[in-house]
Amino acid sequence: MTKTINVGIDDVARGSLAGPMIFCLLSHNDGSWLINNGAKDSKITTEAARSNFYRFMKQEQREARAVWTYVVIQPAELDRLGYTKAVEIYLSEAIFDFRAKSGMNLNIKMDGSEFPLSIPQNSKISFVPRGDQTQALIAGASMLAKELHDRHMGYLDQEYPDWGFDSNKGYYTEQHLKQIYRLGLTTQHRVKPSLTAVTTYYEKAHLEPPSWLSEKEK
Repeated sequence: MTKTINVGIDDVARGSLAGPMIFCLLSHNDGSWLINNGAKDSKITTEAARSNFYRFMKQEQREARAVWTYVVIQPAELDRLGYTKAVEIYLSEAIFDFRAKSGMNLNIKMDGSEFPLSIPQNSKISFVPRGDQTQALIAGASMLAKELHDRHMGYLDQEYPDWGFDSNKGYYTEQHLKQIYRLGLTTQHRVKPSLTAVTTYYEKAHLEPPSWLSEKEK
C-alpha cells in the first residue's frame, strides 16, 4: 500500500508588479523541528532568518529528512494566461511531479482560499486561510518561497539597476511607481497591473501621463 506524506504549499509575490510568482511545496515529518528552526509566516521574518532557514532546509533535503521543490511563474506567463490559469497549469504540474518524485500519495495543505487545481489520484488537498500562521509545513514553504523570490529579485536588480528591485522586490511601493513613471516597464514587469498602478499614481499626483506610455499605446 502506498504511503501518504503531508505537504505544505505557499506562494510569494502574488500581487507584485514585477518579477515572478513563486510557489514552494514542502514535506517534512517533524513540524516541531520546522518551528524550532524558524518556520513562520515569511512576511514577519527577517532576511537573515529566511536565509538561515533556507540553509537548514537544503541540508535537510540532502540528508533525506525533507522533500521540497518550487515552481516559478514568469511575468510573461502571468500576462499571457492570467493569474488563475497560470497558477492552475504550473502548480498542478508541480504537484504531479512532487508525487512522482516522492513515490507517495500527497495530503496537501495550501495557504489561502479554495483554488482550481489538478491533483494525483489518491491524493487530497485542503485550503487553509492564513495557513502560514498556523501550519508548520505551510510556514516553511512560505519561508523558502520568499527566500528564493528575493534572491531572484536581487539578480534582476543587477540587470535592471534603475528600478530598485533589490529594495522593492517588485512590489507596489511609491519608490517603484516613481521609477516606472520615469523609466517605463522592463521585460520583468507584469504589464496590466503595472499600467493600472502607474496610471493611478500619476492621476492621483496630478501629473501628465509619461511619454513612454503614449508610445506604448500607439
